[in-house]
Amino acid sequence: MVFLIVAAAVVCVVIIVFKARQRARARAAARQKYGKPCPSCGNYVHPAAAICKHCYARLPTSKT
Repeated sequence: MVFLIVAAAVVCVVIIVFKARQRARARAAARQKYGKPCPSCGNYVHPAAAICKHCYARLPTSKT
């Protein structure tokens, strides 16, 4: 009986980790598609950002 409970818990943890990694990949793809690269570190940031959240560099602003 204990083995069944442990097996069910392991399966649940595996499913949760799989779903989290799947969502992280989707967010990374969206950042790359809709974000802009930081000129200092190269990581993608929000298009309206003024400061990079990774290296704290000032980002060039658009003149619109």
